[in-house]
Amino acid sequence: MKISYSDDTARGAGHGVLTCREADFPQGPYSMAVLRASDQASLAGAGGGAVWVGETRFIPVKTEATPEGGLTVLLGPEVVNALDPLEQYLVTLKPEQGDPLKARLQVQGITYSPDGALDNTGMRPTEAAKPAAKASEPPVPPAPPAPEPEPAPVLPPVAETPAQEALTLAPEAPAKPRRVNPVLLVALVAALLAGALATWKFFDSKAQEEEAALAGKPAPEAVAPSTALPPTQKTAEEQVRAFFSGPDITAAAALKLAAELPKATPAEQDAVYRLYYFAAENEAPGAFMPYAACLDPAEPQWGSIEKDAAAAYAAYAKAAASDPKVAKEALNAQTRLRAWLDREAGAGNAQARAWLQELP
Repeated sequence: MKISYSDDTARGAGHGVLTCREADFPQGPYSMAVLRASDQASLAGAGGGAVWVGETRFIPVKTEATPEGGLTVLLGPEVVNALDPLEQYLVTLKPEQGDPLKARLQVQGITYSPDGALDNTGMRPTEAAKPAAKASEPPVPPAPPAPEPEPAPVLPPVAETPAQEALTLAPEAPAKPRRVNPVLLVALVAALLAGALATWKFFDSKAQEEEAALAGKPAPEAVAPSTALPPTQKTAEEQVRAFFSGPDITAAAALKLAAELPKATPAEQDAVYRLYYFAAENEAPGAFMPYAACLDPAEPQWGSIEKDAAAAYAAYAKAAASDPKVAKEALNAQTRLRAWLDREAGAGNAQARAWLQELP
């Protein structure tokens, strides 16, 4: 099935039409699921505004058959206002009788509802929450005035002019003025500067010892220039979010990042799956095998990703057709998956029986 979006000019802003073609469309009624590619969130709710949730949700939709044998889906503001032209979506139409129909969708030229009553602009949840978070933050109280610093024991007269130093260091002049020895004056100034420098070093070393004691670390033996600490390594989730917000959002870049990220924890696996899904939706040959393995119920669980044997089988078929290097591996994976479904269906697994009916 192929699908495209257009504004419904007859009904006005906030209304749209999905035009579906190149498939056999059974009689309605239909329900529809919209899955967002960037975070696998599903569109849910109607009437009072749509939201994005973690599990797949189907919502009832009004459809009309076209003279060419296609199908149109009428959308209201609760769906249109939730779509984002910068996103990609997987749309699944499920008739009351027959198999579900799936297609990838990217909307363009969308006109949102002018009243703005629906809080669904198609932004990701983390982006949409930012303004509210800022509004709810309490005002930061002004910082209290800093206490006046205690006077240093000895202040080096580095800012004084030679004339001022002479006035400070020279003894009180007798009734009869006398001439000051310039050599003695220079020696006194040098001694004062040396004493001030020694005093500064003493108190600076004491301060470092106190800071080290509070931190539980040994005091430094000598004063050394500070070195910047290496930046904290970003988590897999943070790196994937940065990728989808960056300038190079391509299937090749997604696969490169997926190969570099850790995959030990469920959170890391969920983040990497977003990259596999994006690359597979953009028909990257190298994405089909890892994407299929995430969905394959015969393979270990991958993060929180819901298994889908029919989708995994189809992805293995794409891998075999697009990359000769993995064709044999992909066909073996299909055979293994079908055998697993046969065993599970024979043991009474209803979901396995349903998946078997969807396989070609």
